[in-house]
Amino acid sequence: MNVMMTTASRNQQEIEPGAKKLSLEWGIPFVSRHKTSVLGLMEQYQMEDIFVLDHQLNIKWYKKGHEPIKYHPGMSIIRIKRLKIGKHDPMIDFLNIGPTSNLLDCTLGMASDAIVSQFVATSGKVVGLESEKLLALFTKRGLQTYQSEDDDIKQAMRKIEVICSNYEDYLKDSPNDSFDVVYFDPMFRRTVDSSSSIQHMKSRCCNSPLSIESVEHAKRVARKKVILKETSRSREFSRLGFTEIYRSNASFSYGVIDVEVGC
Repeated sequence: MNVMMTTASRNQQEIEPGAKKLSLEWGIPFVSRHKTSVLGLMEQYQMEDIFVLDHQLNIKWYKKGHEPIKYHPGMSIIRIKRLKIGKHDPMIDFLNIGPTSNLLDCTLGMASDAIVSQFVATSGKVVGLESEKLLALFTKRGLQTYQSEDDDIKQAMRKIEVICSNYEDYLKDSPNDSFDVVYFDPMFRRTVDSSSSIQHMKSRCCNSPLSIESVEHAKRVARKKVILKETSRSREFSRLGFTEIYRSNASFSYGVIDVEVGC
């Protein structure tokens, strides 16, 4: 991978020890910034990606051809605020998870859905899979360091377990009934959203369609149900054996496979 770690231009001497330590943890080279711009470093070292650590220990991710991004939990903050005042969240309704639920998010991305799920599953566990190493590292770091004024949100973020793995292999190796719910959301890989964070993720993500084999393993691994988020009336629901729960006036729907005995 053509990737490296450096520091922000200010307070370089103070930041360097932390940046060097993080670069070792991530397994990527560290390069001193001096007075060189990030673009200059990219050109000098022929880099595609550069992570920049600032004096607040936040990471900014520069990718060639894209706007730089900092980690942000996205709409999860608003969704959790709505849940706190008694509003419904469509995803949570379809997942049907509670305080003790364990969920496997097979398409973690930047973990917005996982954060909301972990907020609800207060004593349960959310495991997120991300196949792209840089995105997995970036999201894991963000979940551990992002500062929120809401302690419940911060606690939910800290509890999520991030695993760098593709879901095909992880599901194959997982024992039966490992999780209550297995969740897939491959939608962002095809979205027209032009936000910098989405474009960053799309540039790093595998675009392979969800396979029937993976769904079969998900059914084995899930104790209760497998959920798929897809564009409304997508043929993927029928191809993969999901029952689409159509949502009027919504651009996406959820597909459900109930695997719990008696469902």
